[in-house]
Amino acid sequence: MNADIRPGTAADHPALLAIWLEAVRATHTFLSEADVQSLLPVVRDKALPHLQLWVLCDGQGAPAGFMGMSGAFVEALFIAPRWFRQGGGRRLLAHARGLHGALSVDVNEQNPEALAFYRANGFQIVGRSPLDGEGRPFPLVHLRERHATVRRFRAGDEAALHAVHHGAIHRTASRDYTPEQLNAWSPADHDARAWARRMQDIRPFVAEVDGAIAGYADMQPSGYIDHFFVSPDFARQGVGSLLMRQIHEEAARQGIDELTSDVSLTAQPFFARNGFEIAEQRFPVRAGVTIPNALMRKTIRPSLPA
Repeated sequence: MNADIRPGTAADHPALLAIWLEAVRATHTFLSEADVQSLLPVVRDKALPHLQLWVLCDGQGAPAGFMGMSGAFVEALFIAPRWFRQGGGRRLLAHARGLHGALSVDVNEQNPEALAFYRANGFQIVGRSPLDGEGRPFPLVHLRERHATVRRFRAGDEAALHAVHHGAIHRTASRDYTPEQLNAWSPADHDARAWARRMQDIRPFVAEVDGAIAGYADMQPSGYIDHFFVSPDFARQGVGSLLMRQIHEEAARQGIDELTSDVSLTAQPFFARNGFEIAEQRFPVRAGVTIPNALMRKTIRPSLPA
């Protein structure tokens, strides 16, 4: 989905209310039309005017969805049905994580698709209420993201980082590469000492979720990203976005105005969503096996002085 996210304003409220109404009718099948109509003034008069709103816009700038926040709590996230399953919800969540870190949300228990969406995006069930916020018999499931942080590489990380690297290649990338390519890319019988020296040389950023290493990425002084891997056990939980944000912050600190990376077929959509463009298709050979990737590049606009 080619879309932008911007702050919502009062002028957006009619369009957002229409999206809410259309999305609720499409997904909240446990609600009667009378229930929907009773909720409409609550959304219009209480929710939209008082929440921090973020609007997902389509390629023409028209609202395609929105998110309402109260601090790190997701009070509302609705996508117009014509934009379902195109990544808009994930983009809104990633935007919220960038602002607030780990998020929380309540989901109607009778809306299994929404519950599955949040769980696929790294939320864990932490509780349940038999009534909704208005005291009606619509049970709520309370969900919260695990705490994610980024730090610099430390001696002793080497083995865990190799496990992330190997798992990301053999599990996550298996949909885009053959077993022969995967084994050439990350063989089972790796040289542990050479790997340790490599990690010590590039000194990557390391992402942890609740204290467990979930991913890592580096950025060299030239702006080249050599390694960028997320454990398949933590896929779609914001780890990649957290690492990418850290790389951008580091680039800004160092005055780097361009980022480049040789990006696998699997990771290219993620890099594209983060503003990278393909500069060249490449066909490197490893252990006699061709493993296609692409050189991707992003020009970073310099920050203006405050």
